[in-house]
Amino acid sequence: MVFTTALTAVSSHEQNHEDLIAAWRAYNEADARVQEVTAALPSSVAVLDGKAEFTDEQRAELAEARAARLACLEALIDHPEWQSVDNKLAAQKELRLAARTGE
Repeated sequence: MVFTTALTAVSSHEQNHEDLIAAWRAYNEADARVQEVTAALPSSVAVLDGKAEFTDEQRAELAEARAARLACLEALIDHPEWQSVDNKLAAQKELRLAARTGE
């Protein structure tokens, strides 16, 4: 795998690999939560037509989900393992695969 090869060639820290995969999975879960919250909102057209409105609770829930997703994204982007990767695009591709397949 390019991800494993790209990262292992520079760093032999297996824990960092696992942390990075866990960070990607956490981001995916947080993103799915944002999509779930967004899907439960009334349509924008209905809101603009005055037939529906966003409640304060819905706004707060969406803000919380988005903040959690942003925190996961920042943890993923700022992970120290990326500093040792030459081919980040290939490594990111393999990271997504490893996160999906559990490798």
